[in-house]
Amino acid sequence: PSIPGPGVLSLQKNYLYDFSSSTEADFKNFFTPGAYPFVSPGSCNMSDITPGILIFWVESASGEAWGTRMRSANQEGSSFTIVGIEDGHNLAGDYFVKVKSRFNCTLYNNASGEAIALTDGEMVSYFIRP
Repeated sequence: PSIPGPGVLSLQKNYLYDFSSSTEADFKNFFTPGAYPFVSPGSCNMSDITPGILIFWVESASGEAWGTRMRSANQEGSSFTIVGIEDGHNLAGDYFVKVKSRFNCTLYNNASGEAIALTDGEMVSYFIRP
């Protein structure tokens, strides 16, 4: 199944502790290739979110939000793997890491609770360290 229509896809990886004192090497190592768990569901309090992966989708036309952590999301049997990284500096001089990932997961609609299973997903994301 595909994500429903055009919109914005967001990938987040929690947490790079002591970000303000981290080096470019620390930032790159944060994205080391391998398997990562999805963040477990819980309250909306950011202090109780476990480290892991979050995927969000917001539909352009309706503004409906979908995510891997919505409501009582169940990601049992889901997977997320960083399969490759590249790094460098952009034209502004900011350090970046280009991350290629593969995943299987369920997205939940925040309003309705409807679920969509995504299989064989691939994504290339750029993370910039200003």
